[in-house]
Amino acid sequence: MPADLDVTSLLHASFTLVFIAFSACAFFLYMERDRVPERYRTAIRLSTVYVAIAAVNYWFMKDSFVATGASGTHVFPTHYRYIDWVLTTPLMLLEFPLLLGVGEKGKNFMFRLVALDLLMIAAGYFGELTPGMPALHYGLFLVGCVAWLAILVQLFAALSDLPDNLPDSVRRGVRTMGVFVVAGWAVYPLGYFCPLLGLPGEARELVYNAADLGNKVGLCLIVYFAARNAASSEGVAEASEDVVGDEGAHTGATLPVAAE
Repeated sequence: MPADLDVTSLLHASFTLVFIAFSACAFFLYMERDRVPERYRTAIRLSTVYVAIAAVNYWFMKDSFVATGASGTHVFPTHYRYIDWVLTTPLMLLEFPLLLGVGEKGKNFMFRLVALDLLMIAAGYFGELTPGMPALHYGLFLVGCVAWLAILVQLFAALSDLPDNLPDSVRRGVRTMGVFVVAGWAVYPLGYFCPLLGLPGEARELVYNAADLGNKVGLCLIVYFAARNAASSEGVAEASEDVVGDEGAHTGATLPVAAE
C-alpha cells in the first residue's frame, strides 16, 4: 500500500464507489423495467427505488464524512447509515412476497417482515448510542439479533412451501435471496463487536460499505435475472404452444386431401 494511502482514504473512496455503483444499478433497472413479465415489474420497480434511496444516502454519508474530516477529526456517518437501513431493508424484504405472488393472503406475512425489520434496526441504532452502558448496549444488540432470527424463521417457512406454479428461475432466485439475508446480513451484527475487539472504526465502516454494496446490488440483480429468465421460459413455452397449434392446423387442412 502506498505510504499516502491510509484506511481513511480508502474509506472515503469507498463511499464514492458505492454511490456510483448504486446509481448505475438504479439506472440499469429503470432502463430494463419493461423487459420482464408484467407480474414481476413491481419487484423491479421496488428494486430501483431502494437502490436509488441507498445512492442518495451514500452521497450524504460521503459529504458528512469529508466535512467532519475538515475539522481534523473524522466522524462516521452512523445516523445516515441507519436512515439508509430503516428505509431500504424493509423494501428489500418485500421482494420476497412480491416474487412469491402471495397476493392478499400474504399481507400478514409482509407486515411481520417489515415490523421485525424495523425492530431490528431500531434496536441496533439505540444500541449504538449507548456504548458507555454495556447492559443496555448489548441488551439492545440481543433484541436486534432475535428480530433478525425471527425474520429468518418467517422467510424460510415461506421458502419451504413455494407455490407449484412458480417458475424455476424465480424459485432459485428467492432461495438465493434467502442466503443473502442469512450470510450477507450477518456482517452487521459482527460489526457491532468491532469496538470490543479493538478494531479501528474505519475498518468496520469499510466492511459495512462493502456489505451494503454486495447485499443491495446483489439482491437487485437476483430479482432481475430471475424475472428475465422467467420471461425466457415463458417465451419458450408460448413458442412451443404456437408450433403445436400450427401443426394441428396444418394436419387438419391436409387430412381431407389425404382422404381424397
